Amino acid sequence: MALSTNRTRALVISLLSVVGLVIVLGFAGALVNRLRGVPEYATPVLEMSEDGEPLVSVLPSRAELGATVFITGSRWPEGALVRLQLTYPDGEMAVTVGHTWADEYGTFRVPFVLPVDLPLLGENALILEASGETPGGSEHQRSLLLQVTRSGWPMVVAVTGADESPLGGAHVTLFDAIGQKLAEAFTQEDGTATIPDVPLGDYVVGVRKIDFAQSRLDVAVTRRQTEVPVELEPNAGGRLFVSGVDNSLTLIDTASNLPITRYEDVSSSFNLVRSPDGRYLYSGRFGGAIERFDAATGEVAEMLSIESDYAQPTFLSLLPVDAETMYGLISFTGDNDERVYRIVEIDLTSLRVTASVLGISSFGQLILAQDNARLIHVAHRSQEITVMSTNPLAVLRTIEVKETPGRSVMAPDGARLFTTLIDSGTLAIVDISDGTVEQGTTTSSGSIALALHPSAEQLFVLNGVLGYCQVLDPDTLEVMDTVPVGQRPRAMALSSDGRYLYIAEETTATIHVIETATYQQVDSISLSSRARALEVPS
Repeated sequence: MALSTNRTRALVISLLSVVGLVIVLGFAGALVNRLRGVPEYATPVLEMSEDGEPLVSVLPSRAELGATVFITGSRWPEGALVRLQLTYPDGEMAVTVGHTWADEYGTFRVPFVLPVDLPLLGENALILEASGETPGGSEHQRSLLLQVTRSGWPMVVAVTGADESPLGGAHVTLFDAIGQKLAEAFTQEDGTATIPDVPLGDYVVGVRKIDFAQSRLDVAVTRRQTEVPVELEPNAGGRLFVSGVDNSLTLIDTASNLPITRYEDVSSSFNLVRSPDGRYLYSGRFGGAIERFDAATGEVAEMLSIESDYAQPTFLSLLPVDAETMYGLISFTGDNDERVYRIVEIDLTSLRVTASVLGISSFGQLILAQDNARLIHVAHRSQEITVMSTNPLAVLRTIEVKETPGRSVMAPDGARLFTTLIDSGTLAIVDISDGTVEQGTTTSSGSIALALHPSAEQLFVLNGVLGYCQVLDPDTLEVMDTVPVGQRPRAMALSSDGRYLYIAEETTATIHVIETATYQQVDSISLSSRARALEVPS
């Protein structure tokens, strides 16, 4: 009886000693860290449920170099001596926890500290080994796989200019190692942006600001707080105009790929075109008006009301020639209330239609030959291409192509036209002088648009069904590369220097940015509306 009493007294004293030690260490740690300015967090707990499955939570504690964890066990004989240790799944020793005794309910509670450099993220990160002896001398053992999580530490990104002055309003994005976006924030007036709770690991920090070159840095989070200094280089860049399906116009800064501004109810046409000098962009409206935008700011510079004799005219395509002349494809109501198409010449000085061509079969694209002596209409709903003279405006020939043509570009020699035949995916080469059609390479059904690099060394073919862009040699028409660009690409445009290719999706409000030197996607632009047309002023 005395022996049992002594053992009980020893167990009580031992438990009180452990509790007292935990309390003393807790107060001491709190005092030290308060003096250091280390923030305090809620006490983390790791528990095992009644059926033996672990419930795990590991959070940053008041300890600067680790996370304090409490284990609560169950279903152990009263008085059992329990020894605990943590190991990696490969058997390598990680942390020796210590030992304690199970109480009258068969539970135990013991604190320990996990070093901050342990790989504690993901499933089965650690194995908890619990073993011990019962008062009767029998062995009791349990091994549990732990799914360990931990909230992280704050990351402070400090953005400055080349003169070391802080830059407010910079867009900061945190990506994981494979490029998935995890978080984003904007810098304050002091140039800093804080992303809270970033777990240990490797990341990429991207920083953007309008009229500054983008910056991307590899960052490793290995301590309680990570500071990331970023210096941005000034770069005026260029402008990308996006005509939306909701009749909006969005102006994108191509240095940062950030939207600068957005205007509502400004465009009802299916195209957006630039003036030859790059100062203005034009878009047609229902009713026969033409909007002229300032290419630097995106603001409406002027509304041109064109005088004509047509009923309810609508400009479907526009093609500025110079400061005085513009060509347009209009749709209007005819004598029998049917829709009629005409190509018109517009005097921008008097704002009057000065010439027109009848017999246009459908809406389509207008292209001007390099000598300005030939005007070409590619009908997107019929199987023909019309070649016209510009002085006077008159039809020279109509070329049958036997399939529906997509958007087209002039070949580098200025005498031929590259056009996609949408149904078969054939790239046709049309001689605008004699009307002959040569069947070039076959791409794939659904190829809807073309773009020619300013160097005339790359021809881009956009497939709107299969979701890729092919890169062809304009001389041999051999496929140089194939670039995936989303599910249903709709429109594309090249930057004025040819360095980037912008491709808009039809199903999502996203523009993919492709580097033409590497054929790799280097960025994407998120919009508030799906794009109808893209244009880059020169």
